[in-house]
Amino acid sequence: MKPKSLFVLLAVLTLLSFVAPAQAAEAADPYNGQSPYKVINGRSCNSDGSIHDTEEIVRGDSVYGTIQFRWNLRCNTAWAFVNFGTKLSAGESGNALIRRAGPNGSHALAFSCDTAGGNKHVQAAQTTCYTPMMSRKYSMWVEGYLYHKNSAGAWVTHAFGTTRWVPGS
Repeated sequence: MKPKSLFVLLAVLTLLSFVAPAQAAEAADPYNGQSPYKVINGRSCNSDGSIHDTEEIVRGDSVYGTIQFRWNLRCNTAWAFVNFGTKLSAGESGNALIRRAGPNGSHALAFSCDTAGGNKHVQAAQTTCYTPMMSRKYSMWVEGYLYHKNSAGAWVTHAFGTTRWVPGS
């Protein structure tokens, strides 16, 4: 084996020794990617979860709803919950996202209400949606969106809100 090939092989093996345990731990988490309302190991994480922070979904001076960063310390999970307060009308849609940074601050993972384990985006005549749960680690934030159809029939962001959690806060 050439020295350069051996160096590359050793570098890849060293990298895998750091990545594989993290991926295995994430895969072993029974709550990650699941509905907060699903009973897992005899627990529904939503039933004894709490609201860490709530922010308004706004455009200019107008408030359209709220985005909540919800979590459960015993499940070690977090999820997003969006509430528009009143039913959306035709031509409106809403969604929530939960995002998590990686160990170096880069974007690592995101779930929306449309991700399996969520209850789908907010449609006309609906008011709320939630994302699946995500294991709490690194910095995390949630985003809430209200979309309107424009004159060309395309969905565009009409209002937005966000809140975050940083370990230790």
